[in-house]
Amino acid sequence: MNKIFEYDGTLVSVMNKIMYVVSVNLLFIACSLPIVTTGASAAAMYAVLLGAQSGKEKAIIPAFFKSFKDTFVPATVLWLGMMITAGTMWLNYRLTAGFHGHYEVVRIFCTLVAVLLALLWVYAFPAMAYFTNTLRGYLQFALAISISYLPQTALLIVLQAGPLILILFLAQFSRLFTILFFLCGFSIGVYLSAPVLNRIFCRYGQEKNEENTAC
Repeated sequence: MNKIFEYDGTLVSVMNKIMYVVSVNLLFIACSLPIVTTGASAAAMYAVLLGAQSGKEKAIIPAFFKSFKDTFVPATVLWLGMMITAGTMWLNYRLTAGFHGHYEVVRIFCTLVAVLLALLWVYAFPAMAYFTNTLRGYLQFALAISISYLPQTALLIVLQAGPLILILFLAQFSRLFTILFFLCGFSIGVYLSAPVLNRIFCRYGQEKNEENTAC
């Protein structure tokens, strides 16, 4: 019973993981407020939580901002491209809603692009946190791996989007879930998906920082 409360006991381990998830979520939200920095914030969130799930936990704030700085340029360029593309597709989808004929092809195309953007979010930003590559390399890697690991890709989308969607839905009925959104709305899905991402990434080489390796 006493082992539960020891430094390396179960309770301390659980509390430490909760601290990681909450702290990273707050950092992600704070650093995403300018909107254009959301990509770098996402890469930093993945960097900290991938390391935490591999058992190589670090000081949260220094690790977060180091990754934020290291991935700022490629992550920001990718994020801005995704926002522009998403906005264009949403506008085209709305404008063609209710029309038939060749407009249906436009809506199908918009849907396919939305799926592509989801795949980039699931793989490209964590890849930036894990590997050193060019922006083109990250894009090629994300697309190739999403096809090569289709079951895992579907699982990752569910793990990352599921908790966030559920919390946002329940927030309509209780303020408790609004608070929960700010505490772990984004990071809980990343934390749950981190073991899957670590296993996949380990097959493609050593990450940026060998101290974080889960391989």
